[in-house]
Amino acid sequence: GLTSQNTPKSGDEEVDIIRLFNYFKKGFVSFFKKIGSLFGYFIQLIILLKKNWIIVSVLSVFGAIYGAVINPLLEGTEIKYYEMTVRSSALSNLELYAFANEVKNKKASSANPKSEGIALAKELGIISLSIEPVKRDEDAVTNYFEQIESNKLRGDTDTLYFKDFKLKEHKNKMADSDYAIQKLKIKAKETKTNTKIMQEKLINYLNNLPGVKADQEIRNLALETYEKGVIRSIDNIDSIMVARKYINKQEVAAGGSQMVFNTANRENVERDMLRSYEIFSKKLYGIQKEKALYPEPINIVANLRSAKEENVIVNPTIHFALLGFL
Repeated sequence: GLTSQNTPKSGDEEVDIIRLFNYFKKGFVSFFKKIGSLFGYFIQLIILLKKNWIIVSVLSVFGAIYGAVINPLLEGTEIKYYEMTVRSSALSNLELYAFANEVKNKKASSANPKSEGIALAKELGIISLSIEPVKRDEDAVTNYFEQIESNKLRGDTDTLYFKDFKLKEHKNKMADSDYAIQKLKIKAKETKTNTKIMQEKLINYLNNLPGVKADQEIRNLALETYEKGVIRSIDNIDSIMVARKYINKQEVAAGGSQMVFNTANRENVERDMLRSYEIFSKKLYGIQKEKALYPEPINIVANLRSAKEENVIVNPTIHFALLGFL
């Protein structure tokens, strides 16, 4: 009867519960074994340090002295840290990252010592240059619509990619160089060159690179052509509105049975024209804003200023002390 039908099912459930319990039991045992082994390694390290504390202490002190005194002497002078923020196009950013990589590898055997970039880095005492993007949502949205514009030129806009925009997903697809705002972090020897001169020489060098200059010229030409077209459209709408205003006065003066129909039709047309006028005005604002933000390929957002070291590991004294300890 019912008892005989339910018994096998009940037995299966009990077996599943026992298996699940054993699975968790093995997991807990494995977890605590790993914790125990890590704790054992820690105890061994403490015993090792206790036995050799004199050697470890001497090496740590020597590392600290090397970082604080000997390393600066070998470098030639005191080390300074600077930060600067710039705004630039994606292509200009590629040149920016390439320059940072060139500075990083300036002592490599493959580096060209006669390179203008390496020569400038040596002149300014730059030891290292790192670049980090400032990842603003605004720039991710701008990058998205720039892709739509470039696809429009190819006649390819009816894709799910452009219909279903998700900011987070799009940001994950962007490279660091795609962001307009970039922060430069510079490590340099202290020289007689002040920060203003250092900034000017860096920006002048970058803005006069052939690829960067060509990109800026193409951008400016495109914006100027676009701006002329938008201004022409706004002027045409102004002219049509003036002409319609004159015609409307003539119709009112003449009167007639069509006046009510003409008035309704006139309001619809004028509403459409005002909407178009607003759209073109916003486009003009966007173009003029773009030209104002990018007068040069690479533009200063925040001037070059002295900065603190990011963390204690970067500090040469602590850095070499830890190396000595290890």
